[in-house]
Amino acid sequence: MSDAYLVMNKIGEVSPAVVQDMFRRCLLAVNEVSPSAEIIDVQFGESTEELVGFALKASGPVAYETLLPMLPQLHGGHSAQLIVQLAKVTAGGTINPSELQVTYFRKELAVDSRFVIHTESCARLGHITTGIVVRSTCRRSKAANYEEALGLMQSLLAARRGN
Repeated sequence: MSDAYLVMNKIGEVSPAVVQDMFRRCLLAVNEVSPSAEIIDVQFGESTEELVGFALKASGPVAYETLLPMLPQLHGGHSAQLIVQLAKVTAGGTINPSELQVTYFRKELAVDSRFVIHTESCARLGHITTGIVVRSTCRRSKAANYEEALGLMQSLLAARRGN
């Protein structure tokens, strides 16, 4: 099985409409590849209107292999302002705990949200050596969000090493 993470971060000045269009295109691509696609994290800027990043997970026997050729199309000509990364979900890799900075936080809520999260169950992991920062906000428990963020971190580090 070759599950995949698809991560996008805004690094330059780009209109909110472009970022939302990128999110829509990436979500459609992941849903096309995987019947059990998940939104791992959505990051907002100063307002809930300003989407600045997201992480998606596609599960399936050929999710990574199918998404890989789609990557240039997903950029849509905005590669200078938006970084889109595809990483194969890796099993087992180890990260030295002293290289991680772990924080927990409450999920930012949309204005029309019908529930409020009262606990700090979302996880943010920073890899001190490389500067990679990942978040998971999709689960209700702190431990599950930590495990999801750790899996995403391991996958991005493996992709960086070329594994």
